[in-house]
Amino acid sequence: MRALIFLFWLLSMFKIYGQGIAVIQVNAEWNMRNSIDLNGIKGARVQFAYLNEQPEALRERIKAVPAIWVFKDGQLIKYWEADISFKLRVRREEIQEYIDSIKD
Repeated sequence: MRALIFLFWLLSMFKIYGQGIAVIQVNAEWNMRNSIDLNGIKGARVQFAYLNEQPEALRERIKAVPAIWVFKDGQLIKYWEADISFKLRVRREEIQEYIDSIKD
């Protein structure tokens, strides 16, 4: 059943993020103070998701929050995860530079 749920989630990600560049940030409600403000990111669709609202199979795969994933044409190509302090060591400008570097 877990594999089926994860497969469903994965297929929906391919459908949603199948074309172009997408950035997804996942965080827990208790850790919102450590989210990265991704407003103003250009050249990518930006989404936010709460960890507790994701399928169990996905929650089990996330080792630390917040996490930021970059998809290009449906493929995960880059990710950042929080360190032991539950903080991401990446700036919005660094994410934007990465997006700019992978545009077609």
